[in-house]
Amino acid sequence: MSGKAVVIAVDPGAKSGYAILTVEPSPRLLYFGVVKAKETSVSRVLGDVIATLVREHPDVTRIERGVIEDQFLGFAKPKVVNGRPVKTNTAIPQSMKKVARVAGRWQEAFMSHDIPYVEGDDDVHPQSWQSRELGTGSKKGRDALKKQCAEKVKGVFGLKSIPQDAADAVLIGRYRAIELATKIRQGVSIGGV
Repeated sequence: MSGKAVVIAVDPGAKSGYAILTVEPSPRLLYFGVVKAKETSVSRVLGDVIATLVREHPDVTRIERGVIEDQFLGFAKPKVVNGRPVKTNTAIPQSMKKVARVAGRWQEAFMSHDIPYVEGDDDVHPQSWQSRELGTGSKKGRDALKKQCAEKVKGVFGLKSIPQDAADAVLIGRYRAIELATKIRQGVSIGGV
């Protein structure tokens, strides 16, 4: 294979983090950023980032995959007391709907830019990437976890700072890039454009 391949990873949310990493020989971080998804066209931002990638990294010849964190895989079962479901925090379903809409906008952006993305196959569950990237002793609580992710990214890629929303996307991308590199070394066809 000539040229380098990249993955584009997204942590969807009101402030969506995104990252572009090379696949082989080991993940190298090329870009990262944060988009206010409610106020900005993610497709336009993605187009701008791809144009910059082409201009500044002519050795990158293809985008292997778009990958999105899927917070909804294996969602917790409702709490049951005495055989009956107990109403819990109703803000969770509302925030889930908002994140699902943003994830859909990223999926649409991938399609409009001909970036390979297969719903289900290219979705990554948070526990999958967090356990490999942060280990089993990862901190509990959203804020502690976000901080731990940022510290890991700074250490692995030698950065002085990174927005916490982008740090998740970087680790999601690193997780997928390592998986793809392993498949390539094993001779498994993975597609790409």
